[in-house]
Amino acid sequence: MSKIDNARSSDDEGNIERAYELYLEAISEGEVEMGDYLNASFIAFIFQDFGVSSAKKIPDSLIDEAWKKMYELLDMCESKFGRQKEIDFWRSYYRLILEGQEENNERCQRYLSSLNKINNPRTEKDRYINSVLESPSFQRAHGKSGSSGDRKFRGSSGDS
Repeated sequence: MSKIDNARSSDDEGNIERAYELYLEAISEGEVEMGDYLNASFIAFIFQDFGVSSAKKIPDSLIDEAWKKMYELLDMCESKFGRQKEIDFWRSYYRLILEGQEENNERCQRYLSSLNKINNPRTEKDRYINSVLESPSFQRAHGKSGSSGDRKFRGSSGDS
């Protein structure tokens, strides 16, 4: 099995630390698709979540490396595949969530609201997208469960 197949398999199994390392190796060897760059970048992003990194026992050194690689992987992907909406979305989303750049909120809202639930999600990224789409705050913000609620992504009461 190739490195990229092993990376995808590890991602499917939820072994995100191994998947991340294998994605990076496969990327360095050039045997990847656009989605593989995005999956690796997303894992680097999710390592920044204290709950995830604690539960998965991700070493601090890997979290620090992932912080540096997160945007670099998006840049590499864009360099190889050209400007794409999904690449732009993840760059904006990371900045919104990790850096609090609220000006990205509407762009992220529009992109997410254009998505449908992913049947049989096989990557951490796809499982995350489903969790956002199914979240009560997202459902309220998009009029899918009763009241329209607040239009902010985080489903706040407007005092964020």
